[in-house]
Amino acid sequence: MADAFGVGRLSDVVRQHMGLPLAQLMQGVFTEIERFTVGRAFPDDVCLVGMEIVRTETPA
Repeated sequence: MADAFGVGRLSDVVRQHMGLPLAQLMQGVFTEIERFTVGRAFPDDVCLVGMEIVRTETPA
């Protein structure tokens, strides 16, 4: 069985890209997944979901 990218590896990649805007973070994750697969086709679908949280203050 082939080695999986896995949650631990995903967490590491996200931590490496945390200071970037969401679009760049997601691209960085996908780039690392492509690097991991060494150009092989994915055996299944790939779905990345990101969420950007913006804090707002309520008027006083």
